[in-house]
This record gives sequence, structure tokens and C-alpha cells, in this order.
Amino acid sequence: MFDNKLIESDEHLGIKIREKRKEMLDRAMEFGIESDETLTVSQELDLLINQSLHKQIKYRMM
Repeated sequence: MFDNKLIESDEHLGIKIREKRKEMLDRAMEFGIESDETLTVSQELDLLINQSLHKQIKYRMM
């Protein structure tokens, strides 16, 4: 019923999101919340979250 490769991919993406979120918070603490460094990582995090949401929508439509 479930595609194991899809589940592994989702778990990997979840790990990447958690790691990127931590990186963003670390950058915010070091450089400030509005710094270019923090904003760049925030945008990278947004992309990962959008990928995750896209996969969830695609999976539900199957």
C-alpha cells in the first residue's frame, strides 16, 4: 500500500528541514534576524518546506 521509497524520501526531507531550521536559528543568533546570512538560510528552508508540502499534496491526490 505505501511506497517505501516515498516514505524514506519524506523522512529524509523532514531531517533536512529540521537541520535547516536549526541552521537558520543559529545564524539569527550570530548575525541577527534580518541579516543577509539569516535570510538566505530562511529562503532555503522555505524551499524545503514547499517541496514537502508539494509531495504531501501529490501523495494525497493519488
